[in-house]
Amino acid sequence: MGHPSDTIVAMFCVQIEFEQYAANYLSGLNLVTPGIRRTAPDSIDAKAKVLSRMNQILVALEAKRSDPGAIPLMLDAASNVAETNTGNFFFIADGHLYTSAARNVLDGVTRAAVLEVAAELGIETIEGNFTPYDVYAADEAFIRSTTPVIVPVTSLNGAQISGAESTGGAALPGPVTLQLMKRLAEIAGMYYVSQAISRLGDNSSRDLAAAWEKRTAAT
Repeated sequence: MGHPSDTIVAMFCVQIEFEQYAANYLSGLNLVTPGIRRTAPDSIDAKAKVLSRMNQILVALEAKRSDPGAIPLMLDAASNVAETNTGNFFFIADGHLYTSAARNVLDGVTRAAVLEVAAELGIETIEGNFTPYDVYAADEAFIRSTTPVIVPVTSLNGAQISGAESTGGAALPGPVTLQLMKRLAEIAGMYYVSQAISRLGDNSSRDLAAAWEKRTAAT
């Protein structure tokens, strides 16, 4: 029907859940590794952002059965860390940034933005295969996706990320994660954490805004 076109545009309009993200910027996320694995790249190429998200839906349901507030961190078929149901996963150890090889994750613009900013800030990035044990020993961790941008991670499978454990969670986001968050906000010209916090009720917004200001001033 009609004339063929080289360009197809599809738009999805959804309400941004600011209230869901706001507190997580300071408290962090709890992750769990579900039994369901990330779809293998020889089944569906990881570079394809497909609308069939059954795999992501199933891992989210499994994670919620373990912990209603948890986010699933999928492993690949070889038990290496892949990505969450909604975004890429990164962790920091000894000042280096680590993330899964692009073969097993969506290598999109949000992931590329973190790698570019890390290079600009002089943070060495190492891409490869990493196990949950590598994450347990990390100093910091975070997830990166389009809407919340960067959200720090507190724990994986109930084990506190080392940096969060040593500070009792009071210094989230960690220093490297915070550097990346601030630089991405500067580039975009949109201070997304403050935007999310401002959408809360007066009391909650005031307390979180003060905590965020204190955290950013400490670096």
